[in-house]
Parts: sequence; C-alpha cells; structure tokens
Amino acid sequence: MDFSENIKMYGSKEPLIPPIPLRAGKLTLFYAQGFIRYIKLGEEEVLRMINHMVRDHNWNTVPQRVYDEHIDQKDKSFRIFYRCEVALAPIHFIWECEIIGSEDSKITFQISGKALSRFKRNRLGFTVLHPIQGCSGREVEIWHTDGQIEKSFFPLLISPHQPFIDIRSMQWEVAGCSARLNFSGDVFETEDQRNWTDESYKTYCTPLSLPFPHQVETGESVSQLIELTLTGNLSNIKLTSPRRHSFTIDAKPTRLPKIGIGKSSEVDKLTTDEIAALRNMSFDHYQADLKLYQKGWQTDLENTVAEARELGLSLELSVFFDDIDNELESFVAMLSGLDCEVTMVNLFDRNKPTSSEKLLNKTVSMLKITLSDCQIGAGSNAFFTELNRQRVTHSEIDYLVYPINPQVHAFDNSSLVETLNTLPYTVQTAQSFSSNKPVHISPVTLKMPWNPNTTAGDNFLSEGKDVDPRQMSLFGAGWVLGCLQNLLRSEVEAITFFETVGLKGIMQSNKPRHSQWFHAPKRSIYPMYYVFRYLLEHKQSDLFSIKTSDPLRFGGIVVGEAKPHLVLSNFSSQPLSIQVPIEFQNCQGIILDTNSRYQQLGSPEWMDGLPQIQVYHEVQLSPFATIFI
Repeated sequence: MDFSENIKMYGSKEPLIPPIPLRAGKLTLFYAQGFIRYIKLGEEEVLRMINHMVRDHNWNTVPQRVYDEHIDQKDKSFRIFYRCEVALAPIHFIWECEIIGSEDSKITFQISGKALSRFKRNRLGFTVLHPIQGCSGREVEIWHTDGQIEKSFFPLLISPHQPFIDIRSMQWEVAGCSARLNFSGDVFETEDQRNWTDESYKTYCTPLSLPFPHQVETGESVSQLIELTLTGNLSNIKLTSPRRHSFTIDAKPTRLPKIGIGKSSEVDKLTTDEIAALRNMSFDHYQADLKLYQKGWQTDLENTVAEARELGLSLELSVFFDDIDNELESFVAMLSGLDCEVTMVNLFDRNKPTSSEKLLNKTVSMLKITLSDCQIGAGSNAFFTELNRQRVTHSEIDYLVYPINPQVHAFDNSSLVETLNTLPYTVQTAQSFSSNKPVHISPVTLKMPWNPNTTAGDNFLSEGKDVDPRQMSLFGAGWVLGCLQNLLRSEVEAITFFETVGLKGIMQSNKPRHSQWFHAPKRSIYPMYYVFRYLLEHKQSDLFSIKTSDPLRFGGIVVGEAKPHLVLSNFSSQPLSIQVPIEFQNCQGIILDTNSRYQQLGSPEWMDGLPQIQVYHEVQLSPFATIFI
C-alpha cells in the first residue's frame, strides 16, 4: 500500500501546487490553477476569489484542466494567459483566459469560451467571492442593468435568498477607499454562501430566475469580463508584511456540546476491538438513520439498539417517513419494547430536504407520549440552506437539526478550511427564526450524502463519491479541531460526527474498500480519532476557543483553566512557527505529524508511539500537524 507523506498529510499522492503571490499596485493576491484568491488592500481583504466554472444539470462543478499557461510577473503588475479545458462526458468546453493586474491597482479578468459538445448546464462563467469579514453589514451600491442605482447592505445573518439581483456594477468601501466591480457578458446576482457553510457572498451568473438546466449547443460561444478598480487615497495604504503567528484565548469558558458518532454504513457488525476502541472514546450518543418505508427496518433498529448497548451509548435516531399514519403506528409499537435509551429523534420526510408541517403535526405529540424522556427535533437532512428557506417553526419540537459538510462549491484544502469560520453563523441564524431553540448539527461529513437540487432525479451519490480520502489524513484531524473550535463559540447543544468504522469513519475496517485511493491500513485509527478522544476525555473541563492571527492557517482549543492544556493544528501545507502564551512555554508536547505511525486497534496506549517535542516560546508545526501540549 502506498503511504507517502502526501497521503498522510491530505490523503492524495498528488503534490499540492503552491499559489503564486502577485501585486497589482497596492493590491496583493495569489494565483493558482486559473483562479485569483485573497485579494487584499493593505490588511483588508477586498475579494476572496474570482474564478469561473461549468456546473452541470445537477449542480456538480465539472473539473477543469489548465494548460498553455503563461505568467508575466513584475514588481507591481502582472499578466496571465492560459487555456482551460472542461471535459467530463457529455460536457466538453474550452476557455481562453487573460488576467491583467496593473500598477494603478486595477484587475481585469476576461474569459472567452466555446462548446465542443452539446450538453445541459445550470451555470457557465464567472463567480466572484466576497469575504464575510469586512463585508458583513457594510453598505454597498448596486448598479442595475437598466441604469438604476440601489443602496443596500451585505447581510449580517445568513440571507435565505439572493440579497442583490440584476447586477451590472457594485461598489463598497474597503480600507478607507472605494472598490468597484464591473461585470459584462451576462447578468449577475449575489447569494449568501454561508447557507452552504462557505465563508463568502458569491456574485455569479446566470440569474436563478431563468429556466435551468439550459441547453448548450455545439459551437456556442461565451465571453465575459470582470473589472476591479479602486478609488480614494491609495497612497496611505501600506503593504502587509509577514507577521508572527500568535493567538489569544477567549475569556469566556464553555463546555463541549454533546458529541455523538454515526453508525457505520460500511460494516454490518462491529468487532470486539472496534467496540473497545469506541467505548474508550466517551461519546455521548450513537446516531443511526431509520427509513420506515424500507423493508426490514425493524431488524435494522434491533441491530442498532444492540450496538448502542455494546457501546454504552444512548441513541439518536433520524427517522424518515413516507406513509406517515401506518409507519408511525408500527414505529411506536416497536419503540415500546426497546431495551435502550433513546434520547434524540430527528423527524424527516422521505426525499424531502426539510421536515414538513404535516409530518410534525402527525408525529410529535404521539412520540412525546411514547418517549417521555426523549427530545424531538426537526429541520433539514440536506443543507442548512433548505432549513433557512423553508423554516421549521413547529412549537412542540425541542430543537432544530441540520447537517454540515464543507464541499458543495469548492474542494481544495484552503476552501475546506474557510468553511470553519462560517459555522457559528448557521447557529445564530437558526436561533433567530426559532425563538432561540437549541441547535443540533447532525451529521457532520466531509462530503454531502445526497443532493436535493438535482434536475435528473439521481439525488444520492454513487458509492465512493460520498467519500473523501482526507478522512484518514492529518488534514482531517485539523479540520475536526477547527470545527469544534468554532462551534464552541455558538453554544450548539449537540453534534454528531461521521461514522464509527470505514471510509466515512474514524478508524479503518478489517476489510478496507477502495484501497487504490483510500490508503489507510486495515484496522488503523485515523488521526482525527486522537482529537476526538483527547477532547472527550476532558468534556467535564472548561474549554476556551482561541482567536488566531490567521484563522485560515491554524486553530485550536484550550482545555482547563488552573492547569490548562492546548490542542493546536496547522491547517496549511507550509510549516508554521506559532508564539504561545507563557502558560504553555517550557512544556512537553505530543505531536501528530507524518512521523507518527498509524496505530492499530487494540494498542495498549492510544497515544503510544506519538513523538514528543519540547515547546519553548514558540511551537513549530510541520504541514497539517496537530500538537497536544
């Protein structure tokens, strides 16, 4: 089995291509694989990204291959030309692209494309991402296609629908100057991507008010242009200089929410070693889906109950109804004979992204009688978006529930890290329309389990397509830590993560699947296991989130106050030197990095074999490493 450093770090053999730093006058930015990112004016971010894409009839982003790339880079300007092929049957499309950054702090991005096949698409062309930090709540002027000017604001809470439509230009303040975007080649509008946990507002074409999918004919051409200009006193803008990485500790203590683990969709029965490893984790509950319209659901429930008893965990059931009256009667009868504590029931309709009022009216009261000590929840089983747009406000439910995953629009490591900062916004927005009901997040996955927005009926992803090899990597461990760090700020009541065993779990099974691209050795525990176990061992302790100098590079959690511990992760592909507060200086640290061996189930000490290092004034973290101090 191939087990290179790259696979250990982020699950893939392929090397990461480092972004190229560029300047356009007072603007600094990065270029990588056809896109420009992190466009800053001084210390303030102007735009998160400008990119282009083809999205098919099911809203899948079709992979792109950049070639014939030419980069002319100067001290205060640049010119980039490249071609780009989008090819995944039946889609075949070619772009010619030019990006120019000039010394007067102006950027133009032009794309011209041609269809080499006939296909259906939902989107074709530019998207612009605006950063939440620095834009949220800020005034913006919108020039519409008819010449009218509208004054508005970037939304504070997550907007369920497009805050801006029919855009020709938009202008807002940044770093004491005015930034203006001009668009041509299509009509643009803006959506709040926090709905899908992306840390941005997105301005895109074509408007969703137009029918989709749209038929693209062979030979059809597309040409679009985006222009970013700045006005104001640019002479006062100072370029950012490298600064020392550091962090401060939040003053307000909190406790870990209830943390659960999902039932494996890969193995029928957990082994003795797997059960022992999971019992040592101190999870709070065991989650399983129960589809009452499928034959054999009673046996599934009995098996789930048996596993929950072996694990010593209460049950969280996500129950899916179709024929509500008949299925409810059978379900209630089955519940009365269960020898297991059911503490949470999430109510969903078959093939619907949000719980319907009809379902809740028929089920909640009956279940509260049958399960007197159980909380009943409802919400979405697809995206937070669906709950935000079809808000569940039933008075008798105990909590709102929705899942999260970081891969709806973008799939690179940096984009996954960006989603972490958005998680508290989803909780805050949900509580704003539910009279501050508690929020449960279930499940957390690295990929979406199903797509409610397809136009061809194939909602569920085929086997393997809902799996990400970063699950077994150091990156996965850091992402989990960042997820918990951000959710600690939001007072979420319960979170269910991943599955127990397999490609979507926290440890590998006895019989690995897809080993040609998912390279974890059989019976190995994944790096994220260490993060979960460490924090769960301290779940009775006060926890403190941290505020870092660069939240896209690293994050962590402080455990305890009198004798504090620190868990810190490097989210990036570059080594980091991070200054630590005095209470963590001259301490020993246990490091989880590429030198750590993949421990097998049944090992006597769960941190046995992890290297130790001495921490002085700074901690040195190699790419994607996590340290326990």
